[in-house]
Amino acid sequence: MKTSISKPLVAGLIATTIMTIVMFMAPLMGLPKMNAAAMLSMMLGVPIFAGWLMHFMIGIIFAFGYSFIFARVLNKVNSTFLKGAIYGLIVFVFAQAMMFVMGLLMPIPQNNANIGLMMIGSIIGHIVFGIGVAEVVAERKSIGDSNLVNSKKEKNLKATLLSICLVVIISEFSLTSCSKDNVTNATNNTNSEFIANDSTFKDFMNWTLIKTIQGIDPFLAASGAHAGNDSTVVRKVYVKNNQDRVNGLFPVGTILVKHLSNPKGTVNEFTAKVQRGNNFNASGNDWEWFMLMADGTIAKQNGMQTRGANLMNGMCAGCHRGKISQDYVFSK
Repeated sequence: MKTSISKPLVAGLIATTIMTIVMFMAPLMGLPKMNAAAMLSMMLGVPIFAGWLMHFMIGIIFAFGYSFIFARVLNKVNSTFLKGAIYGLIVFVFAQAMMFVMGLLMPIPQNNANIGLMMIGSIIGHIVFGIGVAEVVAERKSIGDSNLVNSKKEKNLKATLLSICLVVIISEFSLTSCSKDNVTNATNNTNSEFIANDSTFKDFMNWTLIKTIQGIDPFLAASGAHAGNDSTVVRKVYVKNNQDRVNGLFPVGTILVKHLSNPKGTVNEFTAKVQRGNNFNASGNDWEWFMLMADGTIAKQNGMQTRGANLMNGMCAGCHRGKISQDYVFSK
């Protein structure tokens, strides 16, 4: 059986898109929303666009694996649907093995969602991916004079599906990009998510300055964290778009940055917090904590971005939990 290069290429694009849609719609089934591109972006410290590119490249590679290896191994299985489902499970197992290996080499982005529900959602997504690949790659044998007509219909169907998929990809990427520059005015929604990147905190010193504090911080003096016992330190807190609470909570996408400095120049620290949503940090009202560089990019340690729900061994969340009635914010 001869397999063309174009079939697995198209199959990978279509199946990965369908899988992505299923994972984004997971909350409608009571499952956590899963964003593989964002996870790759955070793990490798690359822009979200690069994460999406890698996500689809991986899908295409697995589609080639099915076309040239797996489909031939199970050539006696007549059901394309069954072959695709089996392959999807194999891809899922392989993905979990790779995540385990990568976890030994580098920190994995934290996600406080229920691990069991995430696994169920991931299995469903991978099975859908496998079936999608198998159905697109499968050779359809037509009978008699209808051969040419059926072949054209199949090509037209695949072209239509690919067009729909491309529209969905562009729309999803546009919505994701827009969400980085605009803060929603709705209250916290566990089905929505804001994933910060290096451009999120750009020009933060031009945002609304909501508080300036100089001197010893009574909440930090005992531990000495953030130079809390330094009487010369000036703390400035900025918020993007002057965002305020809505019904007592900050909306998903709220961004705050704190800059600490002293006249001697021995303190020059930048920290931030983002209301991420999507049950990312359910025990901490879904806030994600960051260490920043002076230019607003996310600081790195051992090649990994310093961010997460439990940054600095939970010190950020632990301290701000003292203001849980104010949605973990002291300064506003």
